[in-house]
Amino acid sequence: MDMNEFAYSFCGSPEYMAPEMLLKVGHTYTVDYYCLGALLYEFVTGLPPYYSHNTDVIYESILSEDLSFPEHIKLSSELKDLLQRLLEKHPMNRMGIRSGIKEIFLHPWFKKINFKDLLEHKIPPPIKPDILAFNFD
Repeated sequence: MDMNEFAYSFCGSPEYMAPEMLLKVGHTYTVDYYCLGALLYEFVTGLPPYYSHNTDVIYESILSEDLSFPEHIKLSSELKDLLQRLLEKHPMNRMGIRSGIKEIFLHPWFKKINFKDLLEHKIPPPIKPDILAFNFD
């Protein structure tokens, strides 16, 4: 896709859909940044940012509710800022719109990560499961 081209597909898991996809107004690659934010939010809190057993409630929450964070989970101000900027409802205000993934990787929350070393597999994983063992405890 060209950077100024819009897609109109409606696909994906409800919890990760960006507002512009739900509104069917056309979307660009910035939906991926929204999805990254939703996935990161779930990684650090245990649930997607807008969650319900009812899909219609999820859609309405994505479109109208402000982002909130669970009080019982301590998140740094940098992480909250990153999540708020990735989960920005208006795609033209969303992090990544200006310079793509580079803009996101330059966020202060990523300051301790050496992406070059990460891509070259020079950073050992914090957990290395035994593929022959039962890893679900």
